Amino acid sequence: MRASNADIEFGRISSENGICRMNSRGTLLGYSGQTCLGAGRYAEFDLLGEQGRIVNISLIGSGSKPGIRFKPRMEGRQVKALSRGGKRRLKVAGDLEIENAAYGKHSLTYSIMVNYE
Repeated sequence: MRASNADIEFGRISSENGICRMNSRGTLLGYSGQTCLGAGRYAEFDLLGEQGRIVNISLIGSGSKPGIRFKPRMEGRQVKALSRGGKRRLKVAGDLEIENAAYGKHSLTYSIMVNYE
C-alpha cells in the first residue's frame, strides 16, 4: 500500500454538536445538529499486488481528543479485487463526531488494515 495523500482535511467547521460527514468526493454534510458545509480533502491510497488478488480492508478510527471522534469510511465494499496492473485506489473519508469539543485545531489518527487473500 502506498499513500498518495494520507491526510484527511475537514477544513473549518463549527463547534456545534453533531456529525460532520465527508463523502468520497470531499463534500461535507452536517447531521444531528452540525451544520458543516463545503468541501474537505479525503485521503487516497494505492493498493498494490498481483492482478486479481482479493484484499479485505478494515478501517479503525480514533477518539483521542475530548469531544471529537473520527469514524473513517471508504467507497464501496470492504472486499475488493486488484485491477489490471495489480492496483486499486482506496479513498478514505468519514464522520467527525463532535460533542462539546474545544475550539481550535484538532488532529486525530486512523488506521487501515489490508489483508491480502
